[in-house]
Amino acid sequence: MQPVFAALAAAAALVVLGGVIAFVVLHGRSGAATAKTTEDTQTSDSARQATTTLLSDTLRRNELFAQLVTRLGVDEARTAAARVALESAGFDFRNMHPGDSVTVVREDSVPVSLSYHLDLATRYDVLFAQDSALAQFVTEPVETVEAVLRGVVEGSLWRSITEAGASPQLVEGFTEVLRNSFDFRNGVDKGDTFALLVEKQYVDGAFYQFGDIVAVRYRTAEQTTEAFLFSESDRRRYYCDAGGRSLDRLLEYPPIVDGRRTSDFGWRFHPIRRRRIRHNGLDYAAPYRAQVRSVSAGVVARCRWQSGYGRSVLIRHEDGTTTRYSHLAGYGPGIKSGVRVSKGQVVGLVGSTGLSTGFHLDFEVRRSGKAVDPLEVLASGYRQVPERQMHGFRRMVLESRDRMKHAGQP
Repeated sequence: MQPVFAALAAAAALVVLGGVIAFVVLHGRSGAATAKTTEDTQTSDSARQATTTLLSDTLRRNELFAQLVTRLGVDEARTAAARVALESAGFDFRNMHPGDSVTVVREDSVPVSLSYHLDLATRYDVLFAQDSALAQFVTEPVETVEAVLRGVVEGSLWRSITEAGASPQLVEGFTEVLRNSFDFRNGVDKGDTFALLVEKQYVDGAFYQFGDIVAVRYRTAEQTTEAFLFSESDRRRYYCDAGGRSLDRLLEYPPIVDGRRTSDFGWRFHPIRRRRIRHNGLDYAAPYRAQVRSVSAGVVARCRWQSGYGRSVLIRHEDGTTTRYSHLAGYGPGIKSGVRVSKGQVVGLVGSTGLSTGFHLDFEVRRSGKAVDPLEVLASGYRQVPERQMHGFRRMVLESRDRMKHAGQP
């Protein structure tokens, strides 16, 4: 879908007014009329010619929406109407950023519409009426193609990959994919080679952004490390080695940084109940309000006080496994029942609530409702491409390897 002003006549003059870009278009208000005489033609041209101006500028640092559109010639009443319309369409004025661009269309100096561009592919269009405005969110069609970025490490890995055409975010994604398979802190040497098969997205032929990393390869003198993106379903996607085993564990260990494990799974003497009972998790001693992180992505099934557990968070993960984090002093930002969490997200803060003798985290894992030893689950928590999908996965591996070997950027 094109902007509200895209249907204007093609002939336009470009004018710069104090840093504001203006397109001036002369056109007739009634293109259907046909002149029958020279006199009629002269009268029609004189009476019906109008001027349409397109003004465009970008949001400056610490600038308000009203200040930007006022600079583009929008009066106070239309500015207020635009704010109401944009809010109704879902626009969040708190998420405005310096560099966002706005284009205003004026006919005979009267604003008739504006477009707020979030980026190359998304924007909000506003159409002014007499005393109100109507806004809508617009997404441009995005074309996705695969491309290969490859090179040789000369100096830092970061600089080498960016010089091959990657964005800083893409470099971070590359190292994140292989973080459990290769030591980028100590293992990078001059002469190592890398290759990334990535998605590149375009809008109207202009580069928009990078999409998914489809496959990667990092080769040293001693080893070759690879990863391939596997999509088991729309919501279950993970990176695997060539044999189909996930590079990341389903559950990431440990749930707390710098914690010291003080009690294991199994029978033990309870310090408060003063008798031998079964301990269904692991205890980690840690400083007060130390961050507690989810060991995997999932949904918060429960977030409340639970008897002897004190403040606790129960998370249900994609394979039905649940993890519980207890004796918390408080919950992580935005954590409540029904909220989706990502692997490593802060879900709580270490405390000593419930039946507790000191600051620590009690961490439990359950499968089919039965408590299991977290250490055993964490040690064997790799996923495997299902057998029924292995044929297609192997074909994708061969095709990706061939692309990374022979192809370059489009």
